[in-house]
Amino acid sequence: MKAGKGALAGLGARTPPLEWAMAALGLALLLFILGDLGYRVLAGGPQEPDLRVERLAVLETGGGFLQKIRIVNRGDRTAAQVAIAARLEPAGKAAEERRITLDYVPRGSSRDAAFQLASDPRQGRLVVEVVGFSFP
Repeated sequence: MKAGKGALAGLGARTPPLEWAMAALGLALLLFILGDLGYRVLAGGPQEPDLRVERLAVLETGGGFLQKIRIVNRGDRTAAQVAIAARLEPAGKAAEERRITLDYVPRGSSRDAAFQLASDPRQGRLVVEVVGFSFP
C-alpha cells in the first residue's frame, strides 16, 4: 500500500470551517444545558405551580351569560385536576355558585374555560378563584 492512501490518508487534511462552526454550536448548546441544570439545582429545585385567574369577555347566550376566564400557570410545575370556583352575587338576587375542573395546566402555559351563569356577571360581584389542584 502506498503512502497517502488508506485509512490514515485524511489526517493531515484541513478541517472545513462548517465543521468548526457545528462543533462550536454543539459546545455552546452543551454549556447552556449544563448552566441551566446548575442554576435549577442551586435555586432549590422546581417551584410549585403558581396559578392565576384572569377574567375575559362576557357573552350573552340563550341560556344566560358566559363568563370566559383564563388560568395562567406561572410556576415551574404542572398542576392537574385544577378546581376553579365562581361566586356571583347579583344585585337583589340569590347568589350563584359554579365550579369547573381543568384536567391540567402545564408549567408556563395557560388554559381557557368559561362559567355558564343565569345573571349578568357585569351587574354584580363576581369572585373567581382556584380552590385546589393535584400534582401529576
